[in-house]
Amino acid sequence: MFGRRVQRKAEAARREAEGAVIDDLRQAALRSIYLLEKPDGGGGEEDMNPHTREVTSYGLASMLTFGRTREQDSTGHFVHMIFGGKAERIESRRRWAAWELHRLGYTEASRVLSDMTREDSLSYMERGLPLTRTAGAGDPLHQDLR
Repeated sequence: MFGRRVQRKAEAARREAEGAVIDDLRQAALRSIYLLEKPDGGGGEEDMNPHTREVTSYGLASMLTFGRTREQDSTGHFVHMIFGGKAERIESRRRWAAWELHRLGYTEASRVLSDMTREDSLSYMERGLPLTRTAGAGDPLHQDLR
């Protein structure tokens, strides 16, 4: 009984952490979509993510499936949305997402996603990305991930 309670708490903490990562990525996607969709083409304002111009607003929105509930959010589904799409869109989505994960302090998840192939992605669709945060990794001064 005690073991199940600990297991349920650990699973709840994992779901909460996954939801927080997806929330952060959605905020980043909204920032990028806003700049991509501005009538004046961003008015000369560049997104902080250098890979934003490589993705479409539709690609960002679909990758983060804004219609899902917090309980449905997972980094495994996020990986599925990156690698489950058309082959020509995978690389730009993967670069955008890896850059954002690094900016947010999830350097291990960023590294794993950067190195991931479509074949590798299947196991991460089931288990999700590593969610350990690295202090200071999200510092804008350390953002040379082109």
